[in-house]
Amino acid sequence: MVDYHRDREKRFRTERYDDGRKMLTNLLYMIKLPKVLHMIIPFYWNPGKTIIDVTAGKRISWRVFPYNHLSPCGFEHWHVDFNDISEEAKAEYHVPAQSIDQLGKKWDILFNDFPFTELKNGVESFGTRNKKGQSENNRNQEFRRGFYFREFTPLDELFPKCVEAWNKVTDNLIIKIGDSHQGKRLRANHVEAIKALDKAQNPESKFNLIDCIHYRGVYSSRGGRFPFAQSVVSQYLIFKKDVNSR
Repeated sequence: MVDYHRDREKRFRTERYDDGRKMLTNLLYMIKLPKVLHMIIPFYWNPGKTIIDVTAGKRISWRVFPYNHLSPCGFEHWHVDFNDISEEAKAEYHVPAQSIDQLGKKWDILFNDFPFTELKNGVESFGTRNKKGQSENNRNQEFRRGFYFREFTPLDELFPKCVEAWNKVTDNLIIKIGDSHQGKRLRANHVEAIKALDKAQNPESKFNLIDCIHYRGVYSSRGGRFPFAQSVVSQYLIFKKDVNSR
């Protein structure tokens, strides 16, 4: 006898329920940051998922994402919970991302966006400044995103500490990461994430690396001279425990 209920559940887990013509390339070019997750998540997963953002900050990545509300058909397509280590952030939880398992909950997808460089190097890009006619106030601005670059820990130390906790709380990962420079040497931060979280590289992890989406946002010229090429690309690393799951 055919178990129709079980068969329907199996199809829902494996078939695509987004627009069949939708495609995603591994380079998202000149896209505004809040639109990126709106493009990525429905491509890899069917609706009905629960998500935890363990580094919520100011929720910039979620500004246009349709979460935590019912659609006209009465279905909540995406439920997102927020965590941030800072008590000042608007979030349901305030624990370190590497200790998210202490909450005793599970989610379908975990999103992580650790600061990839130290605060002293975290200068915001506000475009080329015109020296002629430049006001004194503009010259003295520092343009630092302190809310993002706070609590920096070298990622080669931090990602390995996350593996055990993330194994317990989720079946899928989205890791947003950028590379940086220190002492004129490149720090390939996205490689540190892969070394720790792809079980082909680390048997302690239960996750498989599925894709690496390169994101080149709407950047302004920084107007300065540097001994290395300026990093204008971030990576969104997609991991799944079950490579066939949706």
